[in-house]
Amino acid sequence: MKALTTPILKRYGFRGVSIAGSAVCGVATIVCGLLTPASPLAWVLFVVFVYGLARSLQFSTLATLAYADVPPEQTSAANTLWNAAAQMSIGLGIAFGALALRAASSISGKAGDAAAVFSLDDFRFAFLCAGVLTLVSVYGYVQLARDAGHTVRGASR
Repeated sequence: MKALTTPILKRYGFRGVSIAGSAVCGVATIVCGLLTPASPLAWVLFVVFVYGLARSLQFSTLATLAYADVPPEQTSAANTLWNAAAQMSIGLGIAFGALALRAASSISGKAGDAAAVFSLDDFRFAFLCAGVLTLVSVYGYVQLARDAGHTVRGASR
């Protein structure tokens, strides 16, 4: 995916790629929750492959956009801020997933049982919640300026 990122960004821009990437990631996350042990291996590999492509493109897009309008003398500070924000986002994503899994367990009546294990339905609920949250983030990208990142994109306004 990394080899295709620059041509895709030049063609569709940061806003369009971010909107599409988040939408694909959200839908793919929900679809991951629908997979079962009986799902055909080819289907599982396809879903995971598409999800991986979309996540890679999304991460590269955001990492590039983070520095798009930063003056050279502030690059070091921007790098520190970006890395902290990225790590915080990862941590918050893990926490959200754990919370959704606990909520599913609570809904199914197993929350108070220390010996209870999470069921496939609990994980489905957690994947659904994560996918919906990702889809909600599309709204933020819709608010992005149409020419966001044009200076690093290599395209004319």
